[in-house]
Amino acid sequence: MDIADARTAFALIEKTRLGELKAALLQAAIRYAARRSEYALADAAAKAGLEDARTRAHNAFIDWLTAGGIPAFLLYLSLFGSALALLWKSSELSRPERIALTAAFVGYAVHNLFVFDNLY
Repeated sequence: MDIADARTAFALIEKTRLGELKAALLQAAIRYAARRSEYALADAAAKAGLEDARTRAHNAFIDWLTAGGIPAFLLYLSLFGSALALLWKSSELSRPERIALTAAFVGYAVHNLFVFDNLY
């Protein structure tokens, strides 16, 4: 039953003699079903060994901070820092190549601000 059907059902029930009781029971049943389906999906994911999306941050930096604490967060940041430092110290790459690779690292970091990092 979608929201429009539920509203129509509520409107029809309220016009009946026992409308208040029936509407309250229907509302309680819909709330229970919504909560139960949410928990059922979380339980199924846990049983399958999958992480629940509600338990993770939708930001890789914050996810590292909450999952591993400050040491893990600093190590994760050091990956970016050391890669950029080595990139700019390299004499094998030309300046345009360094700029392009730096842009790729920055793009990856910005990407990690908004979505899950599925590589780890």
